[in-house]
Amino acid sequence: MDFRVQKVITLMREEYRRETPLSEMAGFVNLSPSRLRYLFKIEVGMAPAQYLKAFRMQRARELLETTFLSVKEIRTSIGLNDHSHFVRAFKKSYGFTPAKYRMRLAAPELQRTLEGLLILLVYNDQVSRERIGLTLEQAGACVTTMASARKALAALQRMRPHVLLVDVDLPNGEGYTLVRTARALFDERQEQIPAVALVRNLSLDVVEQVVASGFQIHLTTQSDPGQLIGEIARLTGRTTSDLHFQMGAQ
Repeated sequence: MDFRVQKVITLMREEYRRETPLSEMAGFVNLSPSRLRYLFKIEVGMAPAQYLKAFRMQRARELLETTFLSVKEIRTSIGLNDHSHFVRAFKKSYGFTPAKYRMRLAAPELQRTLEGLLILLVYNDQVSRERIGLTLEQAGACVTTMASARKALAALQRMRPHVLLVDVDLPNGEGYTLVRTARALFDERQEQIPAVALVRNLSLDVVEQVVASGFQIHLTTQSDPGQLIGEIARLTGRTTSDLHFQMGAQ
């Protein structure tokens, strides 16, 4: 491949979140815009703008497959502002809208791993709450979702979930308060409840606070969906294999 085209490809991959003008890319390799476009088509088979679009869709697909980021968050992360344009472009590339593509991802070996488990999911963001709940239901769990710690505590008075799954970024630190209160409540019943923390931004301070509050596991929202299912299965004794993943791994 022409080294100038390769340099432009490297530049586009590094800065794919922004629309780099053709003139800027051409100047980067001391070519005229028309000459760069011609060489790019010869070497790659498409124009620079088409290549950028294809790369963005590839990146979006990777994020759909490996994270719990919402479609909106994924769209923003790849540098697209128009939601309808993003959905159309993704469907044209892969045959499904981003939401439907994600629904088809559950691996057969994970689909019934959590069969019979009752999980209480507490997450502030509705889109994320529904997405994570759907993932767990595809693995066989019965999921009750709550948007606030107050509602979750009320639910815990009348239900005994097998797992408590909490967004620790609930307003005013309520995620941490919730799990401490739940621990006290279940201690009075002489029962235990495994708790999993979902963390958006992982830091040493957050890890220390998560552990001190009584969570057994913490995972980032960028974790692979299979990792969440595997950790819950391990935590509840649903698997005899060692499914220990690095906590918070992306």
